[in-house]
Amino acid sequence: MSCERLKEVAVMVTAAGAPGAVGIIQSLRAAKERTLTIVGTDMRIHASGRPFLEGFHQVPRGRDPGFIDAVIEACEDSGTEVIIPLSTEELLAFASEKERIVASCGAKVCVSSKKAIEIANEKARLFETLGAAGVPVPSHVSITSADELRSAATTLGYPHAPVCMKPSFAHGSRGFRVIEHGDDTTNLLLERKPENSSISISEAERLLTGLREPPEMLVMEYLPGREYSVDMLCSQGEMLVAVTRSRDEIRSGISFRGTVVNSPEAVSVCETICGEIDFDGPVGVQLREDADGALKVLEINPRLHGSVLLTVAAGVNLPYLAVKSCLGEPFTIPPINYGTRMSRYWGAMFHGEDGLPYTF
Repeated sequence: MSCERLKEVAVMVTAAGAPGAVGIIQSLRAAKERTLTIVGTDMRIHASGRPFLEGFHQVPRGRDPGFIDAVIEACEDSGTEVIIPLSTEELLAFASEKERIVASCGAKVCVSSKKAIEIANEKARLFETLGAAGVPVPSHVSITSADELRSAATTLGYPHAPVCMKPSFAHGSRGFRVIEHGDDTTNLLLERKPENSSISISEAERLLTGLREPPEMLVMEYLPGREYSVDMLCSQGEMLVAVTRSRDEIRSGISFRGTVVNSPEAVSVCETICGEIDFDGPVGVQLREDADGALKVLEINPRLHGSVLLTVAAGVNLPYLAVKSCLGEPFTIPPINYGTRMSRYWGAMFHGEDGLPYTF
């Protein structure tokens, strides 16, 4: 018996040059029940996802005052019905203007509320919110100057144990450092690759002192155990689906090897998170085990994770389910193929002076 295909839908993927954009575009292409016309935006004309799109529009960066107007113009030009933001920098703009977007061009945005995004993006506020709800988070101390660093680190067990430091507001592992005992940086300089995040406390103090206006920083307990990502889809504070992946090899904050695992504990934690912060749309949660094996939340990205392609390979096409949820269409969750593994490799796109891609 043949199954009638659903009507074609035009989807816009923003930040088409983001590391995971190509995989997300490929995931949308894999939808079997309908054809998707996929267009994209990016602030760079040579975005890596451009060759895989039916249309491309260059727009300002997400915090530019003209960003939303440029997106609306691109939506009108392409007939876009659903927008999937891929850049953390763009989320607040989309959350603040999603009603204007739908009123102007009819496009719906797969994004949570402004309040939810503000909580997720500000780590100190996130940990406070989750801790009050009983969600396990790392022990942490907020600081605003280099003078406070050593005292905060000592409170958390330094020098007997390493501690972590990261800006309260950051994304993509920017500013994250592991502070290890010892002021002799010879080993850090000569024995470890540049992307290694370890640093001595004296060097961390020097760097913070050199900042004209140091941001709020979190000094946190170091979690030595296994790290996980959970790809989650929410609707008005209800978790619709969650798939857990172990992050088996990480380079510069990006997963290069991973495995889909069955973790009821991680899913339970994420269900509480979704309801407490009232998320809507795709959300990525990162957790890590402490020294006793207990899971604690590291951070939350209120968007699709770049490595969601592993979840898709395991049978759950989360990017496409996000489109269906945004459109208000019902869907069933397919079985999850636990044990599915991913190995990433380096690839490349080539562009001429005009920014258009080409192959050889």
